[in-house]
Amino acid sequence: MGMVTRLAFLLALVLAAAAPGQEGFREDFRGAASLAERGWRVAAEPAVSQWRLADDALEMTAFHAPYRGGRIEHDLPAAPAQGAIEFRVTLAVEGEQNFNHLCLAVIVGDFMTALKNYGSCTWLLHKGQGAWRTLSDHVPMRREVTFRVVYDLPARYAEFYCDNMDDPVAVDTDFHPTLQGPLQFMNYGLCTGRVVNRIHAVSVGSEAVAGVAVSPVPRAIVFQGLDDSGPGIVKAVAQVAPGITVHVYTVQTVGAAITPHNKFRLDRMPSRQRLREAELIVLADCPLTPDVFPDFLAANLTERVRGGGRLLITGGWFGLGKSGCRDAWLQDLLPVTLAGPWQVETLPAPVAVVGPVLTGQTLPAVTRLHRLALRDGTDARVLLSAGELPVWGSSAYGKGRVDVLLSVPDPAAPAASTAALYELVVGQMLK
Repeated sequence: MGMVTRLAFLLALVLAAAAPGQEGFREDFRGAASLAERGWRVAAEPAVSQWRLADDALEMTAFHAPYRGGRIEHDLPAAPAQGAIEFRVTLAVEGEQNFNHLCLAVIVGDFMTALKNYGSCTWLLHKGQGAWRTLSDHVPMRREVTFRVVYDLPARYAEFYCDNMDDPVAVDTDFHPTLQGPLQFMNYGLCTGRVVNRIHAVSVGSEAVAGVAVSPVPRAIVFQGLDDSGPGIVKAVAQVAPGITVHVYTVQTVGAAITPHNKFRLDRMPSRQRLREAELIVLADCPLTPDVFPDFLAANLTERVRGGGRLLITGGWFGLGKSGCRDAWLQDLLPVTLAGPWQVETLPAPVAVVGPVLTGQTLPAVTRLHRLALRDGTDARVLLSAGELPVWGSSAYGKGRVDVLLSVPDPAAPAASTAALYELVVGQMLK
């Protein structure tokens, strides 16, 4: 390569570190430039670890040298207050059987995360003073995996993604590094023989630099609780608004029911960005205990509704019943006043529903419902009722809207009438 051509190539590398208007650093290790020409500095004994470019990746080879390591580093521009750190890695390209307690750390200034083998490969976050938090203990090996940290320093908030870039595997609500200092990859720990890891790309900076995209597709999020209303609402969204993408998060029971206190968890958590993109959010008989809705998720959901999202809560034995929501964050959003954990009432006989939104649909008669009154001092209104009992209440919340369906689904009701009810509710809320 001639001198002029080589200078032009190196200039292109510098310019490609971040596109115009984007703040940060990006490296994919492609091309003919050496590590030194790219600005990387190696600090390692060759008998302990070796760092080189190979197959469009940064290849780290570790040898049996108990608890001795090496590192490679690159200077960074100042990290933005809100941004992302992303790296793509293949662990144990060679020598998986030797991995043992070998660790590959990724460091940005005073922030450190590490991949370490404890029987299965684990992704860890360093919390300071020797304390570590497990982010994921199911990190794949011998194939390329993407890791992403989306952070908001003023809010002390960060989301951690592993392999699946849709939903975070963990959230940190006390995230407060300065992110001031060089980018480093470091190996340390113990391997029983030669191990080869590859780093395919790394980026630090704005979310645009890391490739975090905002979806142009309208979304709905359904938190599927313990009854059958969730699948019915998903079908209603597909029928009423086929252009909306629906994401379902399912409540799971945890452990045996050996005490009167039920334990639940969500199968996964939606990101803050996904909630911000949601036109409709549904809590389908969803418990509101802290294990299901931790404070950060409740805050993200509330922020979205206040900013213009629409929230639908369906009645059931858990969502408005014994889940403890009367003392939870949700009570400030509701158009009705919660009475207590056991307010589901079975009516003496089925009661037909009436209301200003009906246009000839055949809806299921109400056999059980939460006997709740509209909240005083709000603009809450009744859209459907069974006699004098509210069945569907609605009120504004900030720029958004919160609706509550107080009837409890009746398994004996004709499927077509139940579908008509959900399509009516979803259609009205998405107007």
